[in-house]
Amino acid sequence: MATSVLGAPDARTMAANGAETLAWIVPRTLNHALQRRPVTAHQLKYGVVYVVARNGRIVSIRDESGGLAPNLGFAGLKAGDAVGRADTLFGRPQVSRAGDYRSYPALPIAIHTDDEGTTIEGFDIAERSADLVGGEARGEPQKDGTGMVQALRLRFGR
Repeated sequence: MATSVLGAPDARTMAANGAETLAWIVPRTLNHALQRRPVTAHQLKYGVVYVVARNGRIVSIRDESGGLAPNLGFAGLKAGDAVGRADTLFGRPQVSRAGDYRSYPALPIAIHTDDEGTTIEGFDIAERSADLVGGEARGEPQKDGTGMVQALRLRFGR
């Protein structure tokens, strides 16, 4: 199950029909141990990560869907850290005129699962959007211990 590989999700949302969506923000320094031989690839496109900074310090971190709490820490990054740490993890941002709002472009990733689509076996990071087939996608539905279907959604900023 995804949570055993990736740890606790960075965000979770519950739909009216009871389906739960979990989201993880994965740093660019993704553990190479997770990059095993691919089995079946499901292409995912990551959303844009936004960092709000004042006086050189991170105030809040958000994603484009608004599904993350403003004070959420991820990828070893948290409110109060020097803004340069975000640039180190995610690359060169677009910066607002006032310099306090930074957006990091989306970076696609491929997730590899077993034949049943229930076990994550590895990840590959695609460097260009052209490497992504189709539009934004989500992982294969997975069931947790209660039989509830979950949709795996990974996010990444660069």
